[in-house]
Amino acid sequence: MLIVRSNKINIEALFKLVILLGFAFFFSMIIATGKALLYVNPRIIPYVKFGIAALVVIALFYIPDVLKPQRKANIGIYLFFLIPLVSAFVIQAKPLDTKSIALGDVNLSQQAGTGKNVNNASNAAAAGTDSTWQAQDTSIPLTQEQPDDDAYSSQLKLDGDTIVMDDNNFVKWLQELYDNKQKYQGKKIQVIGFVLKGKELSKNEFYPARLMMACCTADLQPVGLLCRYKNAPELKQDSWVKVEGTIKIIDYKGEQTAIIIADNVSNAQKPEYDYVYPY
Repeated sequence: MLIVRSNKINIEALFKLVILLGFAFFFSMIIATGKALLYVNPRIIPYVKFGIAALVVIALFYIPDVLKPQRKANIGIYLFFLIPLVSAFVIQAKPLDTKSIALGDVNLSQQAGTGKNVNNASNAAAAGTDSTWQAQDTSIPLTQEQPDDDAYSSQLKLDGDTIVMDDNNFVKWLQELYDNKQKYQGKKIQVIGFVLKGKELSKNEFYPARLMMACCTADLQPVGLLCRYKNAPELKQDSWVKVEGTIKIIDYKGEQTAIIIADNVSNAQKPEYDYVYPY
């Protein structure tokens, strides 16, 4: 407990004012710089803006109290708010990668579009020191937030005869290829993602994956299509690549699944936006 004596101003009211305006300024700063997308889904941004306005309004009510002298002030409890506030400014936000995510807590066996688990908890991914994991399906799962209708089909268009998966449609194409896989048998595909290899994958298999954020960084998980490529052993884990190939429907563990047969895999620049979103 930290007691401060003052006969001129209300120390507690001043601390409340600083904390409220401090958080409001921090949230405003990360929105202005675009760093808010490293924390939350774009759909959350309007709620953050509302929170900023609420913090400022509440802070205004404390301004008159600051000018009212207070002989004793217990400011110890405000350290619980000041410490995370200072840390937020000092610790720079940066994109996460597979080494930063507890893949052991991610279920890699959800049925895309339905949110239904098709395997039990023993089939969850197992992260190792080399950031590898055990895939239980050839399409890393979508989440329960995915709609189970044909809405995506009307939003997606081929570029000529080629499926081009980008930041805006990455998850939509995953959903479409899961729901209507036979429609795209033999179609060309182009996708940029980071190399993700797994313990249960063969040496010529990997995922050109992206990290999907449904709500915030706490729910990040890798998503993508299985890719077969003769030179896959030469690809470095977590390196960014551009995959050009053909969609092939195979029987994988008793289920018809769309995979990529790669014709060419080249180095690619990391996308401007690190994460993809399910909506």
